[in-house]
Amino acid sequence: EEVDEWRKKDPIPRFERYLRSVGVLEDEKIEETREQMKSEVMDQAKEAEEADAPDPSTVANHVYADLEV
Repeated sequence: EEVDEWRKKDPIPRFERYLRSVGVLEDEKIEETREQMKSEVMDQAKEAEEADAPDPSTVANHVYADLEV
């Protein structure tokens, strides 16, 4: 129930509906953009899966301001 309520408030579909209603966005362009984004995400996921595992000693790099005591 709560998830459904928040889905109604999701700004992305709301903005998409608005752009359609004012004639700025067409179904073909939406589908083209979705397919392009899916392709990019899949490419990046594949690249991440094929990458070497990070060095465990660097796990906290760029996470905390300063780990030295």
